[in-house]
Amino acid sequence: MPVAITNTALVTAISDNTGIFIGTVASGGRTDDRSLALIGSLAQALTSGQSVRVYDGAAYLGLAKVTGTGWTFSDARTLKDGQLVSYTAKVSDASGNLGDAGTAYTATIDITAPTATANVTTITDDVGSITGTVAKGGATNDTKLTLSGTLSAALTTGETVRIYDGATYVGTAEVSGT
Repeated sequence: MPVAITNTALVTAISDNTGIFIGTVASGGRTDDRSLALIGSLAQALTSGQSVRVYDGAAYLGLAKVTGTGWTFSDARTLKDGQLVSYTAKVSDASGNLGDAGTAYTATIDITAPTATANVTTITDDVGSITGTVAKGGATNDTKLTLSGTLSAALTTGETVRIYDGATYVGTAEVSGT
């Protein structure tokens, strides 16, 4: 009769360290990283002979590196555009008995650039004695400008318009139509 393993291993984060968005990918989110790092936790420290096995769906990927009640794992596969990953982890004992998996932590690999282009058409100054549209190359005393623009096509699901000042990301635009 197999020994019941009561310790549980959870995937608590997927870390994206390449491309435009760097940091933690929300479960159910999208990432442009094709080689993901997983972070997880254990209900309690492992006992002698136990390990943490990592899965993508039913596919076994390998053993996690465990420190105390935390663990990490690097998915060595090269993930493909559009691929959905569904990571879980299970505690295993020396005999191969497995504990239950926690809730799957999912993400979709998205490395295809959008086809729509965005253009800033108007910069508006609404502070001080001189207000209105700022001429291209003009001066303003407003430190929080309002930008308006157009898109070459409507955005598709999951796409956003990101605003930059040179190479510095400053925010995401509110979009209505094009």
